[in-house]
Amino acid sequence: RERKLALAVSTVGGKLLGLAKADRVPYVQLPDTHIQPRMALGYGFLSLLTLIGETEGIAEAAKAAMLNAHDFEEQGKALAERLHGSVPVIYASNRNQSIAYNWKIKLNETGKIPAFCNVLPELNHNEMTGFDSQPSTKQLSDKLRFLFLRDADDHPRVQRRMDITIKLYEERGLRAEELLMTGTGFTKIVSCLLVADWCAYYSAERYGVEAEQVPMVEQFKKLIEKAGQ
Repeated sequence: RERKLALAVSTVGGKLLGLAKADRVPYVQLPDTHIQPRMALGYGFLSLLTLIGETEGIAEAAKAAMLNAHDFEEQGKALAERLHGSVPVIYASNRNQSIAYNWKIKLNETGKIPAFCNVLPELNHNEMTGFDSQPSTKQLSDKLRFLFLRDADDHPRVQRRMDITIKLYEERGLRAEELLMTGTGFTKIVSCLLVADWCAYYSAERYGVEAEQVPMVEQFKKLIEKAGQ
């Protein structure tokens, strides 16, 4: 506000909503469903589309909202079983970076397991050389399992890079598989992330950990608050 920038607020409530009302700042008040932020992606996304006036985007997002989450349960459950005992590394094209990152978040917070992500073509310049396993380093990557998010709308050169990267990894004894992103537009994104949700949920169940809460984050917040006093 001091820099004279346009402001808008998206919030469930609390102090932020009070400030928005007091300062006459445009806002969207999200429903207070008591769910974790990672599970409220739809609410946050729709609020952003609303604030920027993307009526066409809202109409398209409404189609994705009609998806039945349970239609993706078995796919996610089977993937969790294949990933069990390993550290997932999620790969996608640069245009799908946020989707790969969201997979990582879900596996971290819901599955309570280490997970990492990266994008093509960037990883072809650096990360993959870390997996050019030699006898002295092979044990470092034995726990990893690579999941490539395959999107038919990616640039053909990126798709060729993905094919070759998978080939090189498999030649080195690394475990890699593809997940085909299906549908179009927001439906494709939501479908892919529903598989991630179920995969993370069943990973938590398989490891015998609680899926929803994030106690380490809450502990961190308390320590940060205490340190700032």
